[in-house]
Amino acid sequence: MKRLVQIICLLLTCCSPTETDEKTFDDTFRDYVSAFNENKYDEFLKFMPPQTFEKITKTQIIAYYEKVQKTIGQTRIQDYEFIKRGRLLTKGDSTFRKIRYKSTIVNYSNRDKVNLSAAKYLADIYGQENIEYDSLKHLYIIHQVKDLIFMRSRGTNWTFLEYDSTKENKLIKRLVSPDILDRL
Repeated sequence: MKRLVQIICLLLTCCSPTETDEKTFDDTFRDYVSAFNENKYDEFLKFMPPQTFEKITKTQIIAYYEKVQKTIGQTRIQDYEFIKRGRLLTKGDSTFRKIRYKSTIVNYSNRDKVNLSAAKYLADIYGQENIEYDSLKHLYIIHQVKDLIFMRSRGTNWTFLEYDSTKENKLIKRLVSPDILDRL
């Protein structure tokens, strides 16, 4: 009898739809990209973990994005593709997943010549080797490969942060325990 109950539970788990299917991650990131590209700051900030706003407010982050856009021009994620999906890991009531993606980002420099502020800012974030400048269209084209750590607690929506294992990220360390981070 005990074995039969275990088999039924296993079948129900395998056959019932879950919120961790691939479409969920695709939809979450697509909605983020759409909000980012349309400058809907309040919308795209919803995809960041709430702990992000413990030391800096949403208003401060929005002001920063607006200032950057005025300084270096509009930045848009043109194309992206998930290229590697890690397994789901659970600890307590939290679930985590690392997903690697590649994207093409376009920065419209709003200038008739090279915008040195934009060039330096973009090189600091994406690496000079990933940036090309189209002098005819006055735009920077950035090709990047990045990791995202998706996370959520039971009953909440997926949020994510970019993760670079070569740099220290205090927020990631607060949100993701070292044992989970090592296994992602």
